[in-house]
Amino acid sequence: MGRRSIKKSTIAKYWLKDKLNLLEAKDLKENKFLMKLALQDWSESACWACGRYEDDSGHDWNVWNNAKYLEICHLCPHSLGGSSKVDNLVLLCKKCHKAAPDVKDKEFMKQWIGAKESWMSMQTKSAENIFELYNVTDKMKTYVSGKKKKEFFKWCDDNVGFHPGGENLATYVAAISGFCKSKGLK
Repeated sequence: MGRRSIKKSTIAKYWLKDKLNLLEAKDLKENKFLMKLALQDWSESACWACGRYEDDSGHDWNVWNNAKYLEICHLCPHSLGGSSKVDNLVLLCKKCHKAAPDVKDKEFMKQWIGAKESWMSMQTKSAENIFELYNVTDKMKTYVSGKKKKEFFKWCDDNVGFHPGGENLATYVAAISGFCKSKGLK
């Protein structure tokens, strides 16, 4: 069976089949790859390394097949002799697939997947860094979300532009900082 003919749901089902055994495994705590698999929410498709997911609207195995952002990845690369059998395949988002190690020994890939920081954790750290960068305090957040909300949005109309594709956190946080600065609030 070639890589192209294997469904993502088949890969997910293969790794899930031992979930109960994974939870009882002695080396689970030492093996972060097994830990991630054991804790995976199998009813929702997500990158097995970073946990990134998109709303696939469905709760059956087809949710995995419909997850266009997930790529079928080899633990041992095909170019280095890795098979396209399900036991050598995992599901990663494009970003993680590109960043993952391309080496013959599968254990390096498993170790990397197990150690990869979650997408949500990275987003949270990124947000915290942006608030820090622009010196936005809890007092400022409360100020713009309270009685000054309408005034804040009016100020934004005149002082904030948005890139195609919508708003982003850095713009929003900079706007909070700029608005509060214009009001003399620190």
